[in-house]
Amino acid sequence: MSVSTNGNGSGEEVGIPVETELDDEMLAQLDALLGEPVVSMTLWTEPLLATVVEELPEEERTPEDMDALESVVDVDFYFENHKLLELYSAMVYRSEDEPYVEGLQQITSLLTQRVEKGISLVEIAEEAETGAPIFIFEAIDGSDTLLVVADGWVLDTWETLPEEEDLE
Repeated sequence: MSVSTNGNGSGEEVGIPVETELDDEMLAQLDALLGEPVVSMTLWTEPLLATVVEELPEEERTPEDMDALESVVDVDFYFENHKLLELYSAMVYRSEDEPYVEGLQQITSLLTQRVEKGISLVEIAEEAETGAPIFIFEAIDGSDTLLVVADGWVLDTWETLPEEEDLE
């Protein structure tokens, strides 16, 4: 696992086609991740949302914008099948019955613990109000779940894990 302090540009700035709608074709692509163990993750310390909020004139920033910065992260999940799922403006939940986790330190701790313990993606649902995807992870031993709701995502592949890149 790694936490990156590198700033993220928007998907458009770096030429990344960020998905925002969960249609049948995208769902079929994401289904290839079901049951796959997560072998690593990278958590970005500054989500794309921060860039958007910082670009707003001060008088246009709302308290909701500022609160969102405390509850969203950009996180990359590296799967055993060499698929990479990059999630943007993601909110993390311990379960569907609990409120979202707030604060970068708490989110980092929770995600790191779960990935180190061993998790796999078991379901992709759709949030009723917004249509945002809910990525439901379960501990390999079945002991607990983790829900991640993202505003945008990219499905890609990886060749080396973040830890391996740091060693080179």
